[in-house]
Amino acid sequence: LIHESYSTKWNERVEEIYGNSDTGRGFKGAEYKHTSTLEAAKIAEDADVKHLVLTHHIPSITPEPSLEKSYIEGMSDIYSGKITMGRDLMMIS
Repeated sequence: LIHESYSTKWNERVEEIYGNSDTGRGFKGAEYKHTSTLEAAKIAEDADVKHLVLTHHIPSITPEPSLEKSYIEGMSDIYSGKITMGRDLMMIS
């Protein structure tokens, strides 16, 4: 399953930092455009998906293992399959 995602925790932090500036407003309403990481985990678990790939991340995230771990925090409590942070030009077979 390939699914767009947003991190509730990360979005809340961005809003704290940037407030009502143009940057801060750009992250408001993510829940109307994307699925949270935890919701995506539930969907994947309910559908018995073996591999979940998160894409179009809000906020954008640098491909750094520690950051990715923070972004998907809590997903493995819900979803038992493999989780991959999708990247531009990534090939999955």
